[in-house]
Amino acid sequence: MRFPLTRSERRLLLTLAILTTVTFGGGFGILAPAFLGALPTGIAVTLGTLAGALFGLGTTWLVDRVWQWAGGMSNGIAMQRAMSSRKLPADADPHLWAILLDRQERDTRRTVLYTAFFSTAAVLYLLATLHGGYGVSGWWGWAGFIGFVALAIYTPFDSRSRRRRIQVLRSQLPPTADGDTAVR
Repeated sequence: MRFPLTRSERRLLLTLAILTTVTFGGGFGILAPAFLGALPTGIAVTLGTLAGALFGLGTTWLVDRVWQWAGGMSNGIAMQRAMSSRKLPADADPHLWAILLDRQERDTRRTVLYTAFFSTAAVLYLLATLHGGYGVSGWWGWAGFIGFVALAIYTPFDSRSRRRRIQVLRSQLPPTADGDTAVR
């Protein structure tokens, strides 16, 4: 079930797309010659700008998907507040929140995939850094390796904490109209 975004949310997404594309495109374009030293500067700047623009658009696409998944920006913000405070909003619709909590719970089960991705990326960074080629060497390679190892360790613990919070929130849901308690 996808929730359509309001006009103001779509406008905000367009603004976000423009800002992230320009910011990351420009930033990656400036930094690319330093990391792609083997390539001519013009090609490195072009590739960096293109990669940054795609990264910015990808970030906007992810924000769009998260908002639609959460039922709009306001529900997404309400979900984040509820997860951090462990209390449902006073005006929480039991049916809507049961769906949103089901989605959150399903996402926590995907932690295995995220952990596998971060672990694989850490191994690849380690191999590329030890090899010294592929444009990944020195502090940049070790920073990438340490970052992905940290994410691979942190992700399962975060998921476990989110599962407990979801259970607490689900226990606060009142019975729905058909008598279902929405508690699992």
